[in-house]
Amino acid sequence: MPRCSIAIVLLLCCPSACSPPAPASAGGDAVAKPVTPPAPSGSRHEGPPLQAAFDAGGALQVKMTAPTGGFELVRDAVVREGATAVVRLKLTAPGPTEMTTDATVEFKIPVPAKDLGDATAVRVDVSTQQRGVAYFVQPPFLAAVTVQRR
Repeated sequence: MPRCSIAIVLLLCCPSACSPPAPASAGGDAVAKPVTPPAPSGSRHEGPPLQAAFDAGGALQVKMTAPTGGFELVRDAVVREGATAVVRLKLTAPGPTEMTTDATVEFKIPVPAKDLGDATAVRVDVSTQQRGVAYFVQPPFLAAVTVQRR
């Protein structure tokens, strides 16, 4: 029997031989989260513009204006880097085949003062991905705007 015939028989009889390994689990049904690589130094968010300002109560108000419908902006985390609080936002853009409205959409993300602690500055980082696109590695968080606290 030729070698290629043996390989075909093995693939037909044992489909698990050509399937990718199962995701690693940390006990139970937990699946490892995708890794977010560090952003290249000097990289900046180049998506829809963001503005950030403090209100009278010390909370940070982040606003973003999306050019069309279909965008989604959510708060991921607030972390500390020295004296700076870093607000991480995840921006999901419409997929390549999605129909969207032509109206601009404004998002407002409030960040309470208690979440910022005693930080002297706040930087807003954004990770952008497109809906329906599979990413091998999660897109990095890129700096969008930095605001000094008074």
